[in-house]
Amino acid sequence: MIRFRLQTKLFLLVSALVLVLILSTLLVVNLWVTRQMYRNVESDLQGAQSVFAEFQRTRYASLLAICRLLGKDFALRTAVATYDPGTVLSAAMTFQARVNSQLFLITDAAGRVLARTDRPEIAGEDVSGLPAIRAALQGKESTTNWVLMETLYQVATVPLKAGSDILGTLSIGFLIDDAVTRELKKATRSEITFLTFSRAVASTWQEQGKRTLAHLLLSGQPQGEKGEELRLITVHGEDYLSLIAPIRGSRNEPLGLYVLQRSVDEALGFLRTLQKALILIGASGVGIALIISFVMARSITAPVQKLVAGTTAVSAGNYDLRIVVRSQDEIGILADSYNRMAQALQEKTEALQAAYEDLRQKNVELESTLQKVRLLENIKTHLGKFVPEAVKRIIETTPEAPDLEKHDRDVSVLFLDIAGYTHLSETIDLEKVNYLVEHYFSSFLDDIYRHNGDINETAGDGLMIIFQDGDRRRHALNAVQTAVAIQQKVASINQSLQGRYQPLLVNIGINSGSAAVGSTRFEGITGTRWTFTASGPVTNIAARLGELATQGEILIGEETARRVQGVVPVREIGKHHLKNVSEPVTVYRVEVAVSAQPLR
Repeated sequence: MIRFRLQTKLFLLVSALVLVLILSTLLVVNLWVTRQMYRNVESDLQGAQSVFAEFQRTRYASLLAICRLLGKDFALRTAVATYDPGTVLSAAMTFQARVNSQLFLITDAAGRVLARTDRPEIAGEDVSGLPAIRAALQGKESTTNWVLMETLYQVATVPLKAGSDILGTLSIGFLIDDAVTRELKKATRSEITFLTFSRAVASTWQEQGKRTLAHLLLSGQPQGEKGEELRLITVHGEDYLSLIAPIRGSRNEPLGLYVLQRSVDEALGFLRTLQKALILIGASGVGIALIISFVMARSITAPVQKLVAGTTAVSAGNYDLRIVVRSQDEIGILADSYNRMAQALQEKTEALQAAYEDLRQKNVELESTLQKVRLLENIKTHLGKFVPEAVKRIIETTPEAPDLEKHDRDVSVLFLDIAGYTHLSETIDLEKVNYLVEHYFSSFLDDIYRHNGDINETAGDGLMIIFQDGDRRRHALNAVQTAVAIQQKVASINQSLQGRYQPLLVNIGINSGSAAVGSTRFEGITGTRWTFTASGPVTNIAARLGELATQGEILIGEETARRVQGVVPVREIGKHHLKNVSEPVTVYRVEVAVSAQPLR
């Protein structure tokens, strides 16, 4: 039997303990970093899903705006009113080229196809059973996904009306193809694939990758019935954490899937580098520990060896050598020193570990907080462009619990409308129309904000502006002064654009009084929409006064006229019956001369 010396035993024992401790530490760190990496990738995928949802909302809003604009186009409605497929198809192809859509479908009032530009041969086919067409025939607008001939579209559908009569429906769709996925990849830094239940229709992957995903996701039970799912999928020999979610139609039925993917192997690149560093550190630690173990074992056994030498000498009959062993000898002192050292070392190590863990946790919390702050600042920067000033002030005053409920407020409401906008849209191309509208409306902003106005709603050719102030006369005067300033800006721009465009006229209506001011919520299948507005008779009369105004007039209600009396010259033009107003309304015209001023 092999017999080990006490020094060797101590050396092996201490070395084994140190080695186990270092290896355990390396294993725990490796597991923690791997788990954290998966959480980060999952968080990135959820962020990419939010970007994709915003992309969908933006596309739907663009489609709906185009449909609404074309739905009011006189030429298109005239063509549809003929109910002649050839005439309607010719008009549809013309308008499709303008809006650059891939799907352009027009039906008659019974839901039969008058024209579909990509399949003209189906004219006369009854599509009234499609939910979007059926809703449009009932006068409702909608946006949803369509799958036609294994091709995926985002589609907006609106009714085509002549007065209150429905002539038919208009559906315009944008194709979801590889170009769309490449654009989304730039925004999300993720691979993205769209699949119907038979094939992959669009993807950032090449054909082999598409076939791999289609085989994995479309075989067996349809994934669209399962809701969202996270899976690890191997594509081209590389692992990807994949967020799989259904694409749904207007009745919430599954039409297919979309898949967002982030490379796990790419994320693990950092882990592999860390592993190499940890192995190097661990190997160095083991080497240093072995040296320390040897020295410690030798220092511990030296007094014992002296005792053995002494007892050996005595046993050999050497009585001259005297060895005194007391509790305060080297072994006692050594044991006592070791105990005190071990205790101090343990306490300091535990304190250091606790401080390190506390620092690491605070660092993680700080980084998370900074990320949230950056995200909130980014959201605030972008959404601030779309939020009314009144809402901003409410949120800034009480950010923890902003009061957005409706309350009775005394306000002045101003409606302005570009006269002859439809004719203008029909006579010049859409890009020039947009330029003119943006040019005129942009010039109004400084005057609106200078008079404490809040732009509440915008349409293609008009604005709704709300004025509030503790002094009722002040906000009424602000509204009228804003209207006069706007007319001066219109005159100046007309003069600067003379010879290039026909001059525009802006008609304005103003009314003052009590209105319900606050948020209004609209809930639909695809989501919830909030709007902040002033509602009630005051707003309705202001809108009707804007419709009554002609030739660039500023028409105001009786209460507004009373409040600005003596400050702004006005003239009564009699009582008028306004649409949706039961009693005749006394109308006043602002009699301020408007002249062109140099633009700054």
